Amino acid sequence: MKLAYKNVKSLRRPLDKSSTETVILVATNILADSYNRDCLVKLPGEVFEFEALDEGEERSLASLTVQKTLWLKKNTKVMILQCLL
Repeated sequence: MKLAYKNVKSLRRPLDKSSTETVILVATNILADSYNRDCLVKLPGEVFEFEALDEGEERSLASLTVQKTLWLKKNTKVMILQCLL
């Protein structure tokens, strides 16, 4: 256990916050949405809006916590996650 902690601790270093390659991990969707909006506003160009078209059982769809609208600009980085139930 001490070796694992030492190895992880050796990776600590200041990050260049201006880098577009930096990944930010947050605890809630609200924080992620806020951070993503701030980053999107800083990108040059027109905002494109995409509306979700959900299909399936109403009860299952109602339990989803996914945003129904997606805003993107050219060169926006996107991470796509798929949950298989």
